Amino acid sequence: MDLNRRKFLVSSAAGALAMQIASRDCATQIGQAGGTNSSGGQAQHTADVSAAFVPNRIAVSTYSFFNFADGSKLTIPECIETAARMGFDGVELL
Repeated sequence: MDLNRRKFLVSSAAGALAMQIASRDCATQIGQAGGTNSSGGQAQHTADVSAAFVPNRIAVSTYSFFNFADGSKLTIPECIETAARMGFDGVELL
């Protein structure tokens, strides 16, 4: 198979679109599996779908803080504090 940059980009975009559609279908099926009742109704459906959603946690490595800012090497506790201030969910210790 002759694969050039254009074919690669087109097939990658098609794959990404297919994955997005599949994830939406999966979320819809999860919501429908919960069903509706007279007391829950739409709120139950929304709760089921949001409960299935797991956010992508983002972490940073202490390696990223070597020679940080002014050229000084931060200690492990300083790396953890800086990562927390920057909004990361976790820190990989190296």
